[in-house]
Amino acid sequence: MISEQEYADKRARAVTAIRATNAAAPLALEKTTSNLFRQRVQARVHRLDLRDFNHVIRVDEREQFAEVEGLTTYEDLVRETLPFQLMPTVVPQLKSITIGGAIAGIGIESSSFKCGFVH
Repeated sequence: MISEQEYADKRARAVTAIRATNAAAPLALEKTTSNLFRQRVQARVHRLDLRDFNHVIRVDEREQFAEVEGLTTYEDLVRETLPFQLMPTVVPQLKSITIGGAIAGIGIESSSFKCGFVH
């Protein structure tokens, strides 16, 4: 886990980077993981480096929730929440799927028929 101050510092750096971009250029996320299983033609875009936004910020055992950064993988989320006897209701089968990716791309899993989507 990281501290809330470390997260705030990273967030401020990302905001500064976004403000420094050319508004006319398309924006793409620079990240270390991808679960894209097809070829994609690389367009000319401004890449916003978010590779470091992959941590659990905190786990609230009493309220039973975790605050996480968007590129946190489900593997990391489960590893951080299990010591609190907690885990997400729906966990995608690919352990490298990120929280942000599952929300943006539905993140359906075999238990979704019973428990709903990840969001």
